Amino acid sequence: MNTVTAETSITKTKVNTFKKTANLNDQLGCDLIKGFHLKKTRNESTKQNNKGETVKVNARFVWRYRYTDAGGKRRTVTIGDYDAYPAPKEAAGVANSWKYKEVDPLEEKKKKTAEKQAQEQEEAKRQYLKLGAYFKQYEKVIPDSPDVLRKIEVEFKHLFDREMDKLTPQDITAWYNKRKGAGCKRSTLVGYFGALKAMLNHAAGKKKGEQNDNPILEVNPLRDYSLPKMTKSERQQALIEKDEQLAKRDIFSDEIKQKIDIGLQKYAEELREQRRRSRKHGKPHLQDLDKVAYPHWFIPFCTIARLTGMRPSDIYALRWSNIHTNDLQRTQTLIFTPKKTQHKSDNPITVKFPIPPMLKAVLDNWRNQQREQDNGLIFKSERTGRELERKAHLKHWEHIKQLGELPNDLQFYSFRHNFISGLVRDGIPLIKIAKLVGHSDTTMIVQNYLRMDEEDLLDVTMLASQSWASDKVETENKEDIA
Repeated sequence: MNTVTAETSITKTKVNTFKKTANLNDQLGCDLIKGFHLKKTRNESTKQNNKGETVKVNARFVWRYRYTDAGGKRRTVTIGDYDAYPAPKEAAGVANSWKYKEVDPLEEKKKKTAEKQAQEQEEAKRQYLKLGAYFKQYEKVIPDSPDVLRKIEVEFKHLFDREMDKLTPQDITAWYNKRKGAGCKRSTLVGYFGALKAMLNHAAGKKKGEQNDNPILEVNPLRDYSLPKMTKSERQQALIEKDEQLAKRDIFSDEIKQKIDIGLQKYAEELREQRRRSRKHGKPHLQDLDKVAYPHWFIPFCTIARLTGMRPSDIYALRWSNIHTNDLQRTQTLIFTPKKTQHKSDNPITVKFPIPPMLKAVLDNWRNQQREQDNGLIFKSERTGRELERKAHLKHWEHIKQLGELPNDLQFYSFRHNFISGLVRDGIPLIKIAKLVGHSDTTMIVQNYLRMDEEDLLDVTMLASQSWASDKVETENKEDIA
């Protein structure tokens, strides 16, 4: 790049003399270019001298240009420090070019500054344009959704080095066919792709409920893409899976309920017997489990799930402070925000669950047993004092199923399904059920739980068949008359 120079009456000799003798705010003017000058200003900084020593710098020498703008206003624009323009002719060249330009030097400088900032912002955006880099930012957006983040990281890590605006439908179709060929269910793959698409929507500033004021993408490149349609066999398999899910949402039979009780009782006795042996053989300091209501935290944990239909994640997060007492009415209410909905809006769902006597007894017994006086977690790790690991209940549930001879595929989550199905069967208004279980509306209940009893359907079919019976009787009567 060629440096523009211009003749000036300011020489290096004059500059050196000026730097030695000038007072603060003194100016060294140019006789050839009106308004061009060198000014001494205050400066609080340090620099290294020729010996490598750090010395304090109290003054700064700056090239400047004073001019009159189109509105008749006197203005001054900085050309740069003397160190940046040690040759007076170079600084003069900048001032001289401004002198003969029709644009305002300050406005032009602002424009260049804005252009530079825009370029820097664009470069900053580019560093987050790769899928993997943006994923790191997205982790901070939804820290309460580790399952969603895990889906993206596990399933699409092979695309983390790709820039998001370069992703194509072919990339996702290839991933879909590979995972489907490996035996992954379509319904599962739909969930994985939905998680990725939500992140891309956020990168484009278009994700509902989660504002992004600094979008990286102009548009989600997969916005209009849908996974390949299901084949006939996949549709049949989806129907089978739906039927299986509906079966899991059925109300527990009396036999299943009895077996659950038996499993819990056997587990409690098993733990107590183990403790008796330990105390008898050298460990008398251990707590006597025969003197407490619950020999293990899982038993009240399971009972709360049975009586409330709460999600396991919400039971883990419960604190004693979630129990609110109304002294006037002598009632208690469990008030909490489901984990699943905490990050979805500024006003997440709040569940207000009136505590019935049976549930109150469980909570009171457990609190007395724990000698809990503060507002900490209802169930906490004995080792860390923090929230238990989110799947800690599963090994205990598997053991109880064995002890109670329960079906192997009976999931702990079925307590929630049973709770909702039972209320539906009893004719409780759906909106009330939705509020109790933390749903924003009745859609999920209608789609997954609302079914007529088989006896009702039998009544319908009998009505239809009766018309045929009437026709037959009427025909036989006519024949007899004839």
